[in-house]
Amino acid sequence: MAKTNTWMSWGINSPSNYKDMVLAFKVQWFLLKGWVYISLDYDDTFRVTLTRTNRTTIVKQFKGVYIEDLIGIIDSSIEKDCSDEEYIEKINNMRVVF
Repeated sequence: MAKTNTWMSWGINSPSNYKDMVLAFKVQWFLLKGWVYISLDYDDTFRVTLTRTNRTTIVKQFKGVYIEDLIGIIDSSIEKDCSDEEYIEKINNMRVVF
């Protein structure tokens, strides 16, 4: 999957500009059902904080993330922590209800 389309597969909803300093969005996928917060630190790197749906329980936090690594770090934390073959199997085994 191309990195430019990766974020679309995270089940993003409720994007917001949290306190005029942080991009926040809710995700619902394999590894995390909760919130992602992305902020720019003083050294021009990003801080990524992942929380549960209650927004207070921090699951993971990454500091010093460069822009070129941002999508990969988020993706491996909320969706894909396995090989491509295992990931395809997960997707094929999903039951989608409309």
